Amino acid sequence: MFQNVGKKVNWLIQGKGSVAATAQTMITMVGILAINVITGMITARTLGPEGRGEQAALILWPEFMANVITLGIPSALVYNLRRYPEERSNFFSAAVILCTVLGIGSAIVGIVFLPQWLSQYPTETIRMAQVLMPIVPIFLLAQLFAVALDASSQFAISNLGRYMMPVGTLILLGGLAISNKITPYTAALAYILPGIVVFASRVAYLKKIFKFKWSGLRKTYRRLMSYGVRSYGVELVKTLSGQLSQVVIIGLLSSTNLGIYVVALKLSRMMNVFQTSFVTVLFPKVAGRPVKEVVAVTGRAVRVSLALTCSAGLVISFLAPIVLNALYGQEFLAAISVFRILLIEIIISGTVWVFLQAFMAVGKPGVVTILQGLGVAVSVPLMFLLIPQYGLEGAGIALLCSSSIRLILVYSSYGLVLKVSPPSLLLNKKDLDYVFQQVRSKQKKRI
Repeated sequence: MFQNVGKKVNWLIQGKGSVAATAQTMITMVGILAINVITGMITARTLGPEGRGEQAALILWPEFMANVITLGIPSALVYNLRRYPEERSNFFSAAVILCTVLGIGSAIVGIVFLPQWLSQYPTETIRMAQVLMPIVPIFLLAQLFAVALDASSQFAISNLGRYMMPVGTLILLGGLAISNKITPYTAALAYILPGIVVFASRVAYLKKIFKFKWSGLRKTYRRLMSYGVRSYGVELVKTLSGQLSQVVIIGLLSSTNLGIYVVALKLSRMMNVFQTSFVTVLFPKVAGRPVKEVVAVTGRAVRVSLALTCSAGLVISFLAPIVLNALYGQEFLAAISVFRILLIEIIISGTVWVFLQAFMAVGKPGVVTILQGLGVAVSVPLMFLLIPQYGLEGAGIALLCSSSIRLILVYSSYGLVLKVSPPSLLLNKKDLDYVFQQVRSKQKKRI
């Protein structure tokens, strides 16, 4: 018995197949989720809704700007590394240079723009937000390094970096709380500094995998940008659907309401662990394969991840009042309604993101980008219409409407763009048999 348990544990840690890699990533995400819950408890209970809102306003902008300015380069790097492995160093070098330039430009725009959008916040908060903006290039390159590791099948190293960032944040926040020195500004630094450390460690590791080049990359730039610009809309949609509501709320509501909303949003995003785990492994594995094979694999990933997410979502929705009170205190019970709305939204938007991987993998993201952009475009006027009237719940409803429209559009696009029937959403026996077969086969190989 113990021998069988040991083999299963060994497979989870060292397995190289798609199922093993997905399981490893999911375990990592669950660990990160648990740590994020603890760090959220520390900041919420020590800072209160208003301080939590100020802290969120500080760390939102570097991450948001880094995600908005990608121009699809990370996805383009994955696609080209899988399709042209003999040119891996050229593609990696060109991607690093492009992201560095984009990150610096985005940081400058942010520094100029922030005082206008954060005008209702204290001057000290605005200045601190500006001071943090030069971190944008590091955030952008960190995304690039993570996908480069995934595309090179270095999932263990990539997952270790993902895990160490929240661990570092937890250590720093714990020290600040014990020493009674936690403020919105020090808490923001606690979230940012571990990412810089992980970034530096990845630089050292990637030097062993890729040979960096400065010249002779003109053709490589064109190929990266050709795919990147076409896929950019898909990535932009994902970023806006996840963070646009916070950006709008910063300008429309008080820091107290922002703090309550951020707690609800972060807690609801725990459901994203399943789809994120599947996507992290799915795209690098199917990029460049035949359409029918890509659609079949994507459909199975959609069904399995959706079943897991819905099951967990039902339980968490029922326990919402208990969970919010126990983790964050009575001050955050006002988040219950919007939290339940956001749970449904994240299940739908996560499913959309898994569905989109088929279009990314076959090199046809352009048409879907337009369709997805239409879905997100609906959320912006809805937010400005609903938030002033319904407050936090209005923000949640706007996001839910946007995600529902995007699901309809991407599902229809399988027939319109790929000329194939869209995959079923219902989990079936073949899906379960495949998962169990993969687990058993990996274990037998190690006997």
